[in-house]
Amino acid sequence: MAKKWLLPILGIIGAVIVAVIFIGTGSEKPSSSSEKQSPETKSADNRNGKEEEEKAKIEVLSQNTLSGKEVYEWDDSLYVMGEVKNTGSSEIGSIIITAKFLDKSGVVVASGESGGVEAEVLKPGEVTPYRIRIENPPKYETYNVDASAQSGTSGLSLAVLSKSVRNDESGHLIVSGEVQNLNEKKVSSPSVTVWFLKGDKVVWAERTSLSGNLTELNKNQRGSFEANLVNKVNYDTYKVQSSGYSW
Repeated sequence: MAKKWLLPILGIIGAVIVAVIFIGTGSEKPSSSSEKQSPETKSADNRNGKEEEEKAKIEVLSQNTLSGKEVYEWDDSLYVMGEVKNTGSSEIGSIIITAKFLDKSGVVVASGESGGVEAEVLKPGEVTPYRIRIENPPKYETYNVDASAQSGTSGLSLAVLSKSVRNDESGHLIVSGEVQNLNEKKVSSPSVTVWFLKGDKVVWAERTSLSGNLTELNKNQRGSFEANLVNKVNYDTYKVQSSGYSW
């Protein structure tokens, strides 16, 4: 009689054990499958990574040195100047240009960073100048220039409506003109960058604020500028660009 009751009990215990094993095994499968990425997910991740790399592409187009004596009689500095270009597919900002001077052994004997003449924002394909000053330059064998930038900039470009260049009574170069904010947002700290070229070489670059201490430009608002530059620049052409920030 005891055997008849024992068999059903053993059957119930066995079913419970099988159910526990099945549940435990089933709970592990989602964990292992979640660690794997489908081909579509991997492809999307690769595309996103590629886009991130392309956003901050910047190229040094030119580099040349200029003695400060060629610009100011009292300046013993050495200047490195040139142009950089946004070769990516998105706008970039926070542009930093670095120059390093090396001796015959390849040891860095001097270095410097751009002095802030660059535009606040560069759209794809746009170019801006740079100017690096090296005080008390040492003897060197060679030098190199590197550029970096960041994506997701808060900078905004301003339209240059007009520009002209002339010499004042003292012979100094004066570049003047007018810019306009064609963006949907207000632009703060608007500035103008002017640079001169002899052939494809940048021989000077300068940055100035708008006239009348104009620190903001609302949508469609215009502002004038007048950049007073040095008088010893031998140039063929000049360029002007304007930009600011949107906070």
